[in-house]
Amino acid sequence: SGVAAFGTAGLSYLSGRAKIDVIASGATTAHKTELGYRGGVGVEWRPAPYFGVRFMGRYQSADFNGVAKSALVGSVGFNFYL
Repeated sequence: SGVAAFGTAGLSYLSGRAKIDVIASGATTAHKTELGYRGGVGVEWRPAPYFGVRFMGRYQSADFNGVAKSALVGSVGFNFYL
């Protein structure tokens, strides 16, 4: 058993499509792709040799014309090792 800290970093490729229906002027469709970055930190607790619990926080950059902004993501994962 043990605890280990880790970090992640990388590039991301985001693609988004939106369709907006406006009664007066009809439908508008927008599509945008963007190259961004992400980074995260976390900790993994291994209470047994073949099982681990991972806690992680990650920042993801994004800017889709002011509609969607950057995101902070938190996650918990359960890992099984062979």
